This record gives sequence, C-alpha cells and structure tokens, in this order.
Amino acid sequence: MNFDNVDVYDYGHLGLVAGFIKHVGLIDYIDHVIPKTKPCHVSHGQAVAAMLLNALGFHSQALYLVPEYFSDKPIDLLISPGIYSEHLNDDVLGRTLD
Repeated sequence: MNFDNVDVYDYGHLGLVAGFIKHVGLIDYIDHVIPKTKPCHVSHGQAVAAMLLNALGFHSQALYLVPEYFSDKPIDLLISPGIYSEHLNDDVLGRTLD
C-alpha cells in the first residue's frame, strides 16, 4: 500500500459533535425555520453549527475570534463544503443571533 497521498486531520472531539449535528439534521432544520433573506456564503444553520463547534471546543472566545479558531480546522468536513474561516466572521454570526 502507498500512503503518500493521505491527508490527516486532527478533529479531536469536534468530529463527533459535527457528526451528531449532521445526524440530527440541525443545519437543515434551522435553515428551514429561519431562511436567509439574501444570498450569503453561510446559512443560519451553518452559523449555529460553527458556534456550537466553537463553544464545545473548550474555548471561550468572542465572536470576532471565531475565524481564527477555525483557521486550522477542516471546515468543509465539519460544517459544509465551500465555507472558509473568513466566512465565519462576527457579522455573520451576529446576524444569526439577532
């Protein structure tokens, strides 16, 4: 076997939390109940998932530090493809909380 093209990610417990979020359909449920009124990179459900992962990451961080927290995490696998850490800024998360 050749393992030269293997990518390794350290999810820690975040993989379990993200798996549970996907299993119960939390993102889709929140997006159904609170749809976005205009096109955005991040839906309300994805923003809530990001805040849950951040809060359960044993870090008590302000919203403006969330992009830094996710900068070394595989967001495409934990939340959704096409989302990058800079998309999870305090404006997006704050609008979801409003």
